[in-house]
Amino acid sequence: MKRAISALMCLLLMFSLIVVSGAQEEFPTTASPSVEDYPQSGIQWQNINSVNVTFYVVNNTAYVAYFASAKINGVSVKVQVKKNAVFSKIMGESGIVRSDKKYLSGAYSAPADGDGTYYATVYVTVGNNTVKKDVAYVYSTKILKGDANSDGVIQANDARLVLRYSAGLDNYNSEQKNRCDISQDGSITATDARIILRISAELD
Repeated sequence: MKRAISALMCLLLMFSLIVVSGAQEEFPTTASPSVEDYPQSGIQWQNINSVNVTFYVVNNTAYVAYFASAKINGVSVKVQVKKNAVFSKIMGESGIVRSDKKYLSGAYSAPADGDGTYYATVYVTVGNNTVKKDVAYVYSTKILKGDANSDGVIQANDARLVLRYSAGLDNYNSEQKNRCDISQDGSITATDARIILRISAELD
């Protein structure tokens, strides 16, 4: 069993060296953004190639990043942040941002209102075509030790994320450090990743 755990840890460390680029430099670091890419599909996408949306909530603030590409010049984007799906509450709404090029990227933030499910709606207009896309994020201030990506469960992926941090590949805010220091020794190391992996395998 120890050999199996060690082998899995090695695989996780190797996998953690794969760096996925994104538009997170503009935001506080988080381990669990909701990222969705929408390729061209249907008549409404006639002039629009794709829309990429990154969304998360941390420290009671909602952050949205977007990138839209088009087939013709002139892209406009508007962002809206809501809380809850039914009887939703609008937390913030951006103005219309325009570009005279075939692409547009930007960021928007809005205050959150405690725990709940938040939705970022990104409207992209090119020519006479407009698409609307939603990305959801579940925000909770309740801390589950070992839950590195804040999805409410402890899995092998959490161990991988902790390994990335211990190798200096990612940065964590104070909330994430508190969540991932499962050994409670004041630092986040491969030992924490090993403990998280054992928990995910129901060995502890």
